Amino acid sequence: GTLTDEQLILAAHYAPLDGMNEKGLCVSINLLPEGMELKQDTGKTNLTITSAIRLMLNKAATVDEAIELLKQYDLSTGMNMVIHYMISDAQGKSVCVEFIDNVIHVTDAKVMTNHYLTPGEYYEQSRSQSSFDRYNKLAAALKNTPVMAYTDVRRAMMDAAYGTVWTVIYDQQTM
Repeated sequence: GTLTDEQLILAAHYAPLDGMNEKGLCVSINLLPEGMELKQDTGKTNLTITSAIRLMLNKAATVDEAIELLKQYDLSTGMNMVIHYMISDAQGKSVCVEFIDNVIHVTDAKVMTNHYLTPGEYYEQSRSQSSFDRYNKLAAALKNTPVMAYTDVRRAMMDAAYGTVWTVIYDQQTM
């Protein structure tokens, strides 16, 4: 309530929740179950999770470059938020990046909702059953149509949208 609309618009550029750059790199962030706030402290420069999205979109062209950038910083969330990233590139690589006990874990993934995908102790922990329902619907749609047109993706996202705060579709081929 203390910032003007103009200030919020300027600040939003530095705090994205998703985006695509000119090279076709896409990054999005999803919430995970509460309880394991991200607060790395290894002596590297600190970066917020949204600033990390801006960094990846500004500096990386591929998933591998984005992951290497993340490894150069200590990330933190604040506000007891627990998150994971979906990162994909125009070459077809797509991963889920999670932080378990402040350690980065990268899992190949074409679909991500709001539960852990990293194998181990936290695997499939979720805020709600709807995360699995959405995930299963999206995974089934992708299995049935491995190469999707925009309309296929839109239909799959709409079918799986219950409980979803926002949905975005990026076309990495046409930008």
